[in-house]
Amino acid sequence: MSSIKDIAGHKQVSDALLETKERLQAIMDASPMAISWADFEGNLEYNNNKFRELFGYTIEDIPTIREWRRRAYPDPAYRDSLPSLFNSLIEAQKQDREMTPIEITVTCKDGSIRHAAQMGALVSNRILAIYNDITESKKTEEALRESKERLQAIMDASPVAISWADFEGNLEYNNRKHFELFGYTIEDIPTIREWRRRAYPNPSYRDSIPFLFNAITEAQKQGREMTPIEVTVTCKDGSIRHVTQMGALVSNRILVIYNDITELKHYQNFLENLSATDGLTGISNRRRFDDFLEQEWRRAMRSKTPLSLILMDIDLFKGFNDNYGHLAGDDCLRQLAQCLAGIIRRSIDLAARYGGEEFACVLPDTDLEGAMWVANRIRQKVNEMNIPYTFSSIANHVTISMGVATLVPVPGQSLSDLIQNADNLLYMAKQNGRNQIRGEL
Repeated sequence: MSSIKDIAGHKQVSDALLETKERLQAIMDASPMAISWADFEGNLEYNNNKFRELFGYTIEDIPTIREWRRRAYPDPAYRDSLPSLFNSLIEAQKQDREMTPIEITVTCKDGSIRHAAQMGALVSNRILAIYNDITESKKTEEALRESKERLQAIMDASPVAISWADFEGNLEYNNRKHFELFGYTIEDIPTIREWRRRAYPNPSYRDSIPFLFNAITEAQKQGREMTPIEVTVTCKDGSIRHVTQMGALVSNRILVIYNDITELKHYQNFLENLSATDGLTGISNRRRFDDFLEQEWRRAMRSKTPLSLILMDIDLFKGFNDNYGHLAGDDCLRQLAQCLAGIIRRSIDLAARYGGEEFACVLPDTDLEGAMWVANRIRQKVNEMNIPYTFSSIANHVTISMGVATLVPVPGQSLSDLIQNADNLLYMAKQNGRNQIRGEL
């Protein structure tokens, strides 16, 4: 929870609030919290949109703090029990401590009741009052504490990071959430250019992200809302955060809002990995294999580089299951998958369960010689594993047969050509005695 002392003492907030009345009102009307502004004589000068939406009162209804208290707290006993916001702020400053949020029950203009947590700040010669609506969350003290923690600086009640810059690209303000998420202060990133350099250190990635100002103005020209831009931010400590970035033009300033989706992104990646993983063996499944092979086929077509495919089959696996049982068969499949995972180590390669007792390896940028070397390494390792299979007519341990195909894709060829070649070669290996590798262009 942002402290009132920090809000009042934050130079950038003060500068932003005092620069112009137009800018102040734009900030406050964009806030999801109710905000009221009064002078030290108790004259209310401004209530934002959220204030009017929550409580129904306009400045004409409540021209002074005294009238606000009379209308909002009609019960004199309750009204007298509430400390003055101004006095509370002064007392907190004298004692050099944070102001404690005041929980209030407000009678709205239409007679309905709302519960709110009231906080404030002394800014120049004005009193800023902030009301966080806790009507729905006031079921337990825990809900209230969470609501207080969500109370942020003036420009946000929700956990979003906000940055404020002029049209020359000078960053004037980052809110507390911005600092919490990314770790940068204004001194670290005084300009948008420096923010982009620090947040997106990879030049190719940085160049691929549209300038927010251009994206905002383009959306305005087309009379539509700006589409959120998903970006990956490198924080000051070197960690990575995923956020959606949006913005608005307010007066002569650029308001940038970042919504942290790091956890959501991790969860999405987890689900994607889960959906692409074979549940029994833990390596990639057929769906992932199909997607990856198609992607690498297109890339090989563009770059005119070789793409190799190894298809392999455990020899006489039905007999293994019949004699040792399906649990032993599953364990055999897992051991073979671990073998493949230990050999197929390049980040650009893929080992997958193709189906049943069949496995496959996709080897981009690999010619037939290289693919045959990998295949022989796999076959050697499987033999060294020496998984007992005394009922086999080939050997006294589990063996595999493999077909290895390589193509440099050219127009007129299709991915099915590569798969069919590898499948034919696997068939030849099995027809000619099994426990062998067949490969040719």
